[in-house]
Amino acid sequence: MLESLFRIYSLQRPSKNQEKKMRNYIENKIFEEFSEGVYTDSTEINEIIHYCFRLYVNIIHSELSNISSSDLILNLLDDYDKTIEMKKHKRISQNQNVLIDWRKQGPIIRRAIKFMIEDSIINFNDLPKKQVKKQHIDKMIICTEELIKLSMQSESAFALFDDQTTLELKKGQDIYWDLKINNPLIENGIKFPDLSKLYDGKRIIDSDIVVLNELMKNDFINSFGVELNGLWRIIEFLKNEEYDKAKYIKKEILLSNLSNYTGIKMEYISKFYEGFSINAEKMKGEGRDITKPKQEYRLLRRFFVEVTIDSEEYVTWSKGMLNESSLLFLRGLSYKKIPSEWCPSKFNNGLEKVTENLGIWFENLVDNELSKRNVVGRKNLKHRIGTENFEVVIPEKVGEIDYIGFDSKRNELLLIECKMISPALEPKFFRDDYDKFMRDRSKKLGYKSQFKTKINWVEENLDDIKDKFGNQISLNISSSRLRPILLTFYPSIIEAFIKEFEVYTLSEFLEAY
Repeated sequence: MLESLFRIYSLQRPSKNQEKKMRNYIENKIFEEFSEGVYTDSTEINEIIHYCFRLYVNIIHSELSNISSSDLILNLLDDYDKTIEMKKHKRISQNQNVLIDWRKQGPIIRRAIKFMIEDSIINFNDLPKKQVKKQHIDKMIICTEELIKLSMQSESAFALFDDQTTLELKKGQDIYWDLKINNPLIENGIKFPDLSKLYDGKRIIDSDIVVLNELMKNDFINSFGVELNGLWRIIEFLKNEEYDKAKYIKKEILLSNLSNYTGIKMEYISKFYEGFSINAEKMKGEGRDITKPKQEYRLLRRFFVEVTIDSEEYVTWSKGMLNESSLLFLRGLSYKKIPSEWCPSKFNNGLEKVTENLGIWFENLVDNELSKRNVVGRKNLKHRIGTENFEVVIPEKVGEIDYIGFDSKRNELLLIECKMISPALEPKFFRDDYDKFMRDRSKKLGYKSQFKTKINWVEENLDDIKDKFGNQISLNISSSRLRPILLTFYPSIIEAFIKEFEVYTLSEFLEAY
């Protein structure tokens, strides 16, 4: 169903015939090395995955040697912008079947385009133009998309549970390899967090430049000579530039234009640029590799693409990537992510303020929403539950109680833990969430165990807490049942792994209220 949209937007797509040929070739190469069947040994699975990675990458590089050029990079950037326009098309938004197809194919296509751009930069050669055969483009697209599929499946299965993952190799199937997690908590596999579950009733401050500017003002002045909102004029200038298609501009001219427009010194403009750019030298120095998905130099939070043509440095970008990367940058500040070129330690003071402010904002949001639903509660309880002379002291080892409230309609005493974690919307970040919540370390418990400690303490002192808290809110809550709940703002995979207490996004929880 998406094929007609691909044609409408002239998105480069491989022919069905070439796709069949390449898939047969790849399948034959895999089964020359490995037997059909189910693999359970993690060492064997790892060997097969990396063999497939190398196979795909070698074919991609072989095809790139035939088609590498400055024009190829521009075409790929334009293709990325086309995918953004496609997402807005009414056929996707109004037709459920087309929407399902897009959710399956769209993320693969978009990630593949980014990978092809990055790889084209690393293996760049702007040889004299020759007629580019479509078969070379087709093969590169096919193998890159297969590479991305395997990478995403590996990151959401094998990278999380290498000892619980099986790999099945099947001949003559649409999918000739299949990774599955044998864990009863996630029998149907890990599902991507659903963005439709995101709370939208209030301005989200983790990407609010006004709030971020106020909290990080001094850090940006010390590093760039201007506040964040002054520096952000660079982004606004680029967004407002007349833009039809991606094009090259000499790097020195671009930086000079930005300095003249903003009045910011050239040394600071250059520093800003370095934090948002990728080039061959940076990526080669880092050892850019699909198997290392958290690397710095990727078209995720960066959008400037730099290449050397005739010994001169040129820059280009996709307007869609500019918009996405600038939003991710602002949001990243709330979770202590800063470009490595900017000397992140110089921003520690402001980043700590932002993180603290974000946690308080989320707790206030939960308190306000529950108050609208006639829940009588208290938030940010650090030392006691109750009043000063009629209280239950919270032990230091228990830690702060984010929220406790009484719902008279349901006769429930709500004990709520609020976690404003960074959105993990790609498989490569699933492990971060899993580690934060599920893994206990010698010096720090995971979030799950931290909340369990609070629940256990409340259960052990429940009658006393009901007495003191009931007195504080002037209600009789002695017969209420305790209901522990962990709330996140952004959707997360951890909902599938925690069964000891309820876990929801804020929007899911409020919807049920």
